Amino acid sequence: MTGSPRLPQSPISRAAGSPASFSQDATPWLIGPAQEAEFAEILRKLWRRKSLVIASILGAMILAVGIGALLGPRYTATTQIRVGIPEPKVSNVEAVVSGSSVDAAAVLSETYVLRSRSLIGHVVDRLALDEVPEFNPYLRPPSLWDWADPRALFRRLVRFLSPAEMSKGGTDAETGQIAEDSEREAVIDTVQSMIDVYPLDRSRVLAVGAESENPALAARIANTLGRSYIEDQVINKVQMTERANKWLHDHIRRLRAQLEKDERAVEDYRRKYGLYRSHADTITVQQLAELNTQLILAQATRAEADARLKQATDAVQSKKSADSLPEVLNSPLIQALKQQEATVARRVAELSSHYGRKHPRMRNALAELNDTKGKIRVEVGKVIDGLRNAALTAGARYEALRENFEKAKNVAGEDNQETIALRALEREAEASRTLFQQFLQRSKETSAQMDIQQADAQIVSRAAVPVSPSFPPTNLLFAVALIGGTLIGVLLALIAEQLDGTFRTDEEVETSTGLPTLTVVPRVGRWQSGRELVLKKPAAPYSEALRRLDAILRLSDEESEPRTLMVASAVPNEGKSDICLSLARMAAASGANVIMVDCDWRRPQLHSILRRSNEMGLGDLLTGQGLPDDVVYRDSSGAHLIFAGKIKPRQTHLLFSDRMRYLLESLQKHYDLVLIDTPPVLVGAEILHLSRLVDKAIYVVRWGHTPRHLALKALRQLAAAGAPVAGTVLSQVDTKSYRRYARSGQDYGYRPAAAQKDI
Repeated sequence: MTGSPRLPQSPISRAAGSPASFSQDATPWLIGPAQEAEFAEILRKLWRRKSLVIASILGAMILAVGIGALLGPRYTATTQIRVGIPEPKVSNVEAVVSGSSVDAAAVLSETYVLRSRSLIGHVVDRLALDEVPEFNPYLRPPSLWDWADPRALFRRLVRFLSPAEMSKGGTDAETGQIAEDSEREAVIDTVQSMIDVYPLDRSRVLAVGAESENPALAARIANTLGRSYIEDQVINKVQMTERANKWLHDHIRRLRAQLEKDERAVEDYRRKYGLYRSHADTITVQQLAELNTQLILAQATRAEADARLKQATDAVQSKKSADSLPEVLNSPLIQALKQQEATVARRVAELSSHYGRKHPRMRNALAELNDTKGKIRVEVGKVIDGLRNAALTAGARYEALRENFEKAKNVAGEDNQETIALRALEREAEASRTLFQQFLQRSKETSAQMDIQQADAQIVSRAAVPVSPSFPPTNLLFAVALIGGTLIGVLLALIAEQLDGTFRTDEEVETSTGLPTLTVVPRVGRWQSGRELVLKKPAAPYSEALRRLDAILRLSDEESEPRTLMVASAVPNEGKSDICLSLARMAAASGANVIMVDCDWRRPQLHSILRRSNEMGLGDLLTGQGLPDDVVYRDSSGAHLIFAGKIKPRQTHLLFSDRMRYLLESLQKHYDLVLIDTPPVLVGAEILHLSRLVDKAIYVVRWGHTPRHLALKALRQLAAAGAPVAGTVLSQVDTKSYRRYARSGQDYGYRPAAAQKDI
């Protein structure tokens, strides 16, 4: 075996020679692994516990179905009402009660109006809902919910006690009326709790929903509430208009008497001082205003005439052409002469190209041209004279109007003292007249509104009888159940993983202990036995795992193979006896001379496994009551076995006595391999002494069973005793579940096709 690979020495084997050197610092394998918070690790944990998550989801779903069945179906019918509708303008009359505004606050206010107790009371009276047990708590028998509801208990108490108590201080009629009112208020409360009003999006349409166990009744409640709301608006408008009319008529009578008094005072003052007036003012004031207007016009006319004359005079004095003057341009005669002048000038130009200036025809043409120009100058002069005369006339008219205006001002000044008092009387009378006219007009408008009053709302969609129930919200219940069940299942799965203090993979064992995992022994079938598989089915996964264990132990020491091997565990029921017996049978089947010794006197298992008597065994051999030939049993595989035998508790010291050492030394001389099945480390202290008498020890940890803290505690004791622990064995592994825990791609369930057929 020289050159074979050798496993690294474990902390236990390093500490075996010096028990005192075993400490927390020298054994880092005792420190638990750090918890991984990686997302992939969380998913693996959830996948391993998927049955718990699915069970939680199914439980939540069943609970949702039960809650839905317990609550019972309810139906919701919805009526849509549009608010803030403008009134038709059949006349330019302002309403006494203006229509509601259309802002968001007004729309929200109408939702409270629709849920008001007075409006719902009308619905209760119209549909006789006080006779329906669903809405009248006094008519329905008490349910479990009512017994738990303090308000329902109080109502029943009041109903039974109030007649007797109230009869002491009142009549039967008063007592009955109080009870009836209390019952009606309870019905209104119930109906109000089943009414839901909300605006649709950002529109002016309100959805009025009514809920009931009866779908037809739910539709009637919604439609009746909408109709009552609209009728209530019209009734309120009519009532307010009637009150306004009555107040206006009373006020108009008082205003009429006051107006007559004020107008009589004005006329008496006019007659006293002779302040007669035409239309809205006195004659003097009207004359002064008219003269002022004419004076302003005359002044403007004079200024315009002076400007035209100055423009014409400047044109003549500066020897500029007056052709550009507006009066010249507007004169038909001058324009005709201008055209004649142009025609003659054109003919002169044509003749000058053929004749000289002294030619008779040329002379006649020039004479005609000069004559035309002279006529034009004469006409321009007449225009300028006309402008001068117009300026003189305008100035004279302005002076005359100014003199008349000054005279009128003097006369008006004399009337000012009397007019001031007259104005005050007139203003008072005018104010009374205006107020009277306004009230009289408003009274007629209000009277006309009585016949055209309409609501500011309109039903745009009547409620139909619902087909499917709206409560309980099945989809919401199932969604909540799905989400809640999933969250609870995930939480339970993570808690279960966190509380799972056992070993699930060989990596976890190696990380926690620092010892190599020699092999992973799969769990055999319910009706199978591992000790039988190693003989009958050597290619089975169980046999392969033990064969791997045997090979690793042989290769662990290059100098010499271990002759005595101890199989230990922390607690009972970890499968160490089966592993020990299977190793013995496998070694014997391969031709080795092997013997197995059962040293577990507290709970011996070897004789029970083989269904043999435990009358003679190791205890008899150590006490000298039996011979080796009497206690050695030969198995069908060829392996020799020594049962535990009978021994008293006070004789357990024989397991670590010199007789036991001599026995093991003698067995090593006659056998190739000595296997020792020991009691659990945390049960019997004798195993700590036995561990010093063997060459190697293997530590069995049951998959998903052995608590980590107990396994580590037993290893500490073995390390303190100096046990030569070669490594660990993960036993009774469920290979299917193992794949969900292992991170590597190892498949411990692999077996050849022939072996699969055998199994």
